[in-house]
Amino acid sequence: MKDKSNIPESLETLDKGNLKFPRTELLSFLRSVDNEVREFATDSNLRKYPSKFLTMCQNAVLNNETLEMDFRLIVAAIVEADVASDATIVNGLYRALVSKLANTRINEFMNARMERKLKIQGKVVDIDEMLRPRLKAYAMATKHK
Repeated sequence: MKDKSNIPESLETLDKGNLKFPRTELLSFLRSVDNEVREFATDSNLRKYPSKFLTMCQNAVLNNETLEMDFRLIVAAIVEADVASDATIVNGLYRALVSKLANTRINEFMNARMERKLKIQGKVVDIDEMLRPRLKAYAMATKHK
C-alpha cells in the first residue's frame, strides 16, 4: 500500500511503526483490541495503578478469551491448517500483535494526556492559533519590560 493519503489519523501512529495489515479479515479483530485498550486506558485507571498501568492494560487485553478465540478463528480461516493448528505459533502471534497494538494505543493516550497538561499550563498552543503573531507579541512584550 504505497498511497497513504487516506489513512485515518488514529492509525497514523501504527503506520509510523510500519505495522501493516494486508488482510481485511483482521480489521474487526484490530478494532476490538483497540476498543478494549481504550476502555482500560483512562485517567482514573492511571490514578488507581500508577506504577502498574502499562502491565495491567496489556494483561487486560492479552487475557481476554473472546479476543484470543476471535484471533484463532481468523488465523484458521486464512492460513494453512498445519500452521493454524500449532498453538505455539498462533499464541506467539496473538501476544506480539496485541502487545504492539496495546503499547501504541497507550502511547497515544499518554501523549494526549501530556498535551492536555501542557495546554492547561499554557505551554502548548492550539493548531489554529497563528504562531508568528504570538511569537511577535511575546518578543515585543519582553522588549518593553
